[in-house]
Amino acid sequence: MNLEPTAAAPNSNLWFGTAMHYALEDYHGHNEFGKPMEALVHFPERWLEASDQPLPDDTYDLLELGDKMLKYYMLWDKQNGREYKTWWYEGEPQVEITFSIDMKTRRGRRFQYSGRFDRIVKDPMGALWIQDYKTAKRLPSKTYLQIDAQAGAYAWAARRIFGVHFEGVIFTHLLKQVAKGPKFKPGFVSVNKAQKTSGILYKKAMRRAFPDNIVPEKVLDFYNGLLEREDTYGDPFVNVTQVRKTPEALKNEEKKILLESGDMLNPRLVIYPNPTWTCVWDCPFMNACLEMDDGQDIDEILEAEFQVRPPRPEAWFKEEAFVWQDSH
Repeated sequence: MNLEPTAAAPNSNLWFGTAMHYALEDYHGHNEFGKPMEALVHFPERWLEASDQPLPDDTYDLLELGDKMLKYYMLWDKQNGREYKTWWYEGEPQVEITFSIDMKTRRGRRFQYSGRFDRIVKDPMGALWIQDYKTAKRLPSKTYLQIDAQAGAYAWAARRIFGVHFEGVIFTHLLKQVAKGPKFKPGFVSVNKAQKTSGILYKKAMRRAFPDNIVPEKVLDFYNGLLEREDTYGDPFVNVTQVRKTPEALKNEEKKILLESGDMLNPRLVIYPNPTWTCVWDCPFMNACLEMDDGQDIDEILEAEFQVRPPRPEAWFKEEAFVWQDSH
């Protein structure tokens, strides 16, 4: 049916994620704004230019949170993220790249497999990775990310498009919290174990509290304890998970994509609701779904509260679409 709420403000969580992607695209791409926080401030204007939806009611709060998250991300990136360099292809940085691959099922039905890479990077050994950014209130299980379908599908798609091997996907989670440093004053930095801070922020506090570099042993012990729990793969506010995919895994991923597409193209496929815990915040159809479960006629609800979804506005992204033509 391809419906969306009628003239409603966008989902704040989804809007915020798009805004952060816009800022990070510029920061790791042409960097026209200089800092990602400046790009974030510009995003609402671009949204209104490209979308027929208004801004979220909590736009100011979202921008304030995003500003603080991006300021911390810049600190983290300068210390830990610079080993990954944005890959430039045919003179363009590979950030926010839309792809569409022409394919066909085993029964010969043609379809397009589409998606978007947040960023493509090279590691110090020259290997290519897809980097995927996510904002989250809590960090997901690293074990779950190893089997996340997106990792295999994106590594497979990138290899098909560019014709070279990709190691896998780097999931980079930015926690939706304000990163705070420890309490400090000249000659003192807190060693309270209950405080939630990071090695980056604690080191900054030590430099300001002890400009002569004579640091008490208990403060150094606390700092070293933070570092033992952190590494280049993350801290309490930015978390990185590498998911490697072997060539054999990518072959199996293609098989799964073909099987899933066969189901999606099957006109006799029975569709039924599959509610999850995320419905509360990410599904505008939840009330209609509950009414349907109660045996009510939901046609009036759909007609009054929803409209046919227009093509997604993409004007805020500088993107380059790649289309791989399936010759099989």
